[in-house]
Amino acid sequence: MPLAALVFFIIFSLKAFITIPPAPLLYMLAGIIFPFPIAVAVIYVSLASEMSIGYFNGKKLGENRVKAFLEKKKWTANFINKGKDNSMALCFITRVLPIPKDPMSMFYGAMAMPFSRFLVVSLLGLTPVMIPFTLAGSSIDNPLSPEFIVPFVVCLFVSVALLIIYRRKTRNVS
Repeated sequence: MPLAALVFFIIFSLKAFITIPPAPLLYMLAGIIFPFPIAVAVIYVSLASEMSIGYFNGKKLGENRVKAFLEKKKWTANFINKGKDNSMALCFITRVLPIPKDPMSMFYGAMAMPFSRFLVVSLLGLTPVMIPFTLAGSSIDNPLSPEFIVPFVVCLFVSVALLIIYRRKTRNVS
């Protein structure tokens, strides 16, 4: 089991640099391999590594380079402009929604968000997605069971609800 945990740590750390399997798939895989509490611990440690690497890459690259890179994509420019007054809320929401996490980690590093705040808010924001997918992985042997289906419904509901709240709160922001 320690070797499997190390493999997860390495995979998540590599995710900061290259596109590899999506995180929800890795969450489910952890739920299959480990007992649920251990799966959650392994994932949190691995996510902390991935988020930290992105954050410090952004800090190293600097604000101008990271913003220029992110503003090439319309959705990131929109998020950045609407959320610049509340970076903690933006950090949380970008972790819940199904958007690339690593470029946003770079953004927070480049914008000098305090690292401890960034890491805590990021991990909290990833939790509403990570927990249901890990639970689903634990129940994959019966894909028609409520134990497998309900986590996906919860994840979808949380994501949609947070997106609606975020859009209403930022509707009048230019």
